[in-house]
Amino acid sequence: MNFLIKDARIDGPVVLVDPPLDEALAAPQAAALDTALACLDAASSGKITAAPACAYAPGGETGVKLAAAQAAQIAKPAYWRSRASEIDNLPASASQLRTARKTFGDLPLVVLARSDAAQATAAQHLASLSTRGRSVALPDTGLPLLFAQPEAVSAAVLQVLEALEKPQP
Repeated sequence: MNFLIKDARIDGPVVLVDPPLDEALAAPQAAALDTALACLDAASSGKITAAPACAYAPGGETGVKLAAAQAAQIAKPAYWRSRASEIDNLPASASQLRTARKTFGDLPLVVLARSDAAQATAAQHLASLSTRGRSVALPDTGLPLLFAQPEAVSAAVLQVLEALEKPQP
């Protein structure tokens, strides 16, 4: 996160809305790995079309050409081997990121995350990387927080702007 903020030349302030929190990935990671391995078996046996969990979600936004390319992609065992490897190595990648993580110093920071225990704990940890950071746990509605809780996002932006106006103690 620090690298992306610095590389984009963003000096702050920062409001993180529903950020990917690696500490909260364990259970979804196990389920995703199981699905990827099942899809690898289906693709290897030529039965990928009979495995609905392996298909991209249908939607009118992709267009005909992209939908065809996605269908061709998921039929290849190499895609599922790569996907399973990526999922299986998430803990190692997350550990490397945590090791390289630096603080945000006194940058005003508000982290908006879902209220389940793992997300809330991870958001608190991320917010603690700034001396002026705080986390806000919001109810999970199943929608991205930006759409489900626009008032909370606006309030967080205003809080960060107010923090910029206040002198540091």
